[in-house]
Amino acid sequence: MKKILVVETNQTSYGQRAEATGLWLGENTEFVLAVQAASYQVDYVGPKGGYVPLDPRSMKYADAASLALYRQPAFQRAALAQTMPPAAVRPQDYIAIYYAGGHGVMWDFPADA
Repeated sequence: MKKILVVETNQTSYGQRAEATGLWLGENTEFVLAVQAASYQVDYVGPKGGYVPLDPRSMKYADAASLALYRQPAFQRAALAQTMPPAAVRPQDYIAIYYAGGHGVMWDFPADA
């Protein structure tokens, strides 16, 4: 099966500020829905692996299809709760890498690219 690796942020705040940030939900779900419709399998990785925070502002802009994917337990587990750490990635298993957006990436992607 053809696989695509989705890279997500582990950053929970705007640098030293207490303001919450993270993955912009639609930046992930809209891409994932499109590639899954084209029969690609998706795996998720974060710079630290594990938990991926959602930018709380992104939820009010998510469309119905994005929210439906978000509510699926398999998506919650793989994309938000238990992402792979980079050491677990086997590059030869993937035909593409997608970097999902959100403000959190400004802190952890530059140092972990």
